[in-house]
Amino acid sequence: MPATQLQFYQGGSYPYPYATTGSGSALTVCRRYNDPYLAFLTQTSYEDEIVFMYLHLSVPQEGGRLQTPPGHDVISGMDYAIFRNIIWAVQSTQNQDTIIGLDPETGNVTDTCSTQKRRSPRV
Repeated sequence: MPATQLQFYQGGSYPYPYATTGSGSALTVCRRYNDPYLAFLTQTSYEDEIVFMYLHLSVPQEGGRLQTPPGHDVISGMDYAIFRNIIWAVQSTQNQDTIIGLDPETGNVTDTCSTQKRRSPRV
């Protein structure tokens, strides 16, 4: 297969709406109540809130917030599974061996996956 050059085009932009004290952010796009949303959170050392920004309008509008589930307070990464309509989330501090699936409408944990730590091959 020949090498191809990847290109990106900006289709629109929204201001990041909140001043935060966190050290990073996790975000993904998702479907919530059958509409497109940007789900994001600010990574802090305490409980995070997932903020949903409605993407169907020309002016960004917050469409709701969900508290991170108990025991999974500090999320460091998110991804959306379109066919299951869940947000997969991981942590880098606690529960590093578990990936949780969140319902974007309720915030309930609907699925969990355990991961095995990789062992380096013996040389």
